[in-house]
Amino acid sequence: MLLYKYMPLFWDNELSATQKKLFRLRCNCIRDNRFWFAKPELLNDPYDCKPYFRISKNLNDIELILQDMESDEFELVLQKFPNCNSKHEIYNFFEVIVSSTQTPNGTKDIAMWYLQDMVTKLMEVKVANIGVLSFSTNPLNIIMWAQYAGNHNGICLEIDIPEESKSLKEVQYTEQQPEFVVHEIMNEKHGRFLDLFYTKSMHWQHESEWRMVTRQGNEAKQIPGAVIKKIIYGINVSNETKGKVSELVGREIPSKQIKMKQIYVLHWDT
Repeated sequence: MLLYKYMPLFWDNELSATQKKLFRLRCNCIRDNRFWFAKPELLNDPYDCKPYFRISKNLNDIELILQDMESDEFELVLQKFPNCNSKHEIYNFFEVIVSSTQTPNGTKDIAMWYLQDMVTKLMEVKVANIGVLSFSTNPLNIIMWAQYAGNHNGICLEIDIPEESKSLKEVQYTEQQPEFVVHEIMNEKHGRFLDLFYTKSMHWQHESEWRMVTRQGNEAKQIPGAVIKKIIYGINVSNETKGKVSELVGREIPSKQIKMKQIYVLHWDT
């Protein structure tokens, strides 16, 4: 299937050394058919990859949360419970509070808030290193050219990606943050952990986004079978930028130039 990747790619001799280095790195990725997977913290939607967790006061759910923790996650939990040395001891801590008829409701609420805070921090750690690669099905979106392609000074790549590619899914747009039962997210055997990364607010629906997710973010990777088929240049791209892209990419990739019509619609010549 054909998907599109907007990129802020702009060249002139006044760029800083860091900006020139980034330009060259991006051109190298185009040359080698590699794609940058960003960490969630770098995404521009503050709600992205941050679901709402529902924690019940059912002791069975608390037990499942503890059971599903990986060893490194449990090490973090122990820092919150300095008087406990095992999952069993932490479970007993909550069991005494939740089960006791003499425990005030306010104390129970504080205990559950504590659990909520603990799990939220665990999930932040769990998703921190995930890599997200975003595409669009629409290469002619004026807003996206402004947001993601340097105010129309950049490019948009047309990429042919096998539809069966691992983790490639269409983003779902909803009115509310997705709500998850904590123990279903803590352990990926329940199959819901990756759902975190494919749900966004309706405010972003204009992006018509598809995504890929990988275990390690902040690095460029090849996608088996994916090929860059076309470079689409924005309305404001300079000839200097085009020449530098062609020089650094070093291989023939068909290109198109975006143009304007009088009806506020972008197009390119066929």
